[in-house]
Amino acid sequence: MAARLTVSPPPSEFPVQRRATLTFRATRRLLRGVGRGLFQVEVRGLENLEPGRGYVIVANHLQWIDAFAVVAGLPAQPRIHVFGDLLGVPVWAVRLVRRVGGVIPVDRRDGRSAAVLEHAEHCLQVGGSLLIFPEGRCNETEGAAGDFHKGFAHFALHTGTPVLPVGLHGTRELWLRKRLTVTVGTPLPVTGHTAETLAVAGRDAVLALLPEHADRGGRRLLARQLTRLF
Repeated sequence: MAARLTVSPPPSEFPVQRRATLTFRATRRLLRGVGRGLFQVEVRGLENLEPGRGYVIVANHLQWIDAFAVVAGLPAQPRIHVFGDLLGVPVWAVRLVRRVGGVIPVDRRDGRSAAVLEHAEHCLQVGGSLLIFPEGRCNETEGAAGDFHKGFAHFALHTGTPVLPVGLHGTRELWLRKRLTVTVGTPLPVTGHTAETLAVAGRDAVLALLPEHADRGGRRLLARQLTRLF
């Protein structure tokens, strides 16, 4: 049985930065190769990104693979840091996420602690990007998204960082060679928004990127193993 992480390490163990190190680039390249070997991955909308710009990235959340898909699909730099709960996640997976895109650990028992919030805002201030799944949990329905919590909006407003909507499709159920789509939308400026209006605008922007879901049937090789990998 894999060892499990039961506590969130202090922020000092999870540094944030803008620069993509050589180790990060090599690990990310390996991740992209494995992903393309298992699935058919399509990334759309990269032309919407301003080169070198950090963002608060918001996406719908369907499955364990989502963070890997976003980090592998977007440019290597600025480095993406995943804002999420690590409790119960295998240690090897935590280490991989840290290498590939960085991580800002959140303990759901104290998710609003000052240290966590300062850690996230510092990531944006040094030029990194922050990936958040504002639904707070996996959605069971392709093409849909639950209400977005306002945390990402506060980070964006406090630092003046644009919000980047990303739509994920095909990741709820996984099988060998399934088509997965990562769609990057137009960044949302924070000017004129409150946390409440920005949360709604972010959700609407993500939903607009999701195609109507259709089950095409066919063989689903390794579906159980890949879907339940975590």
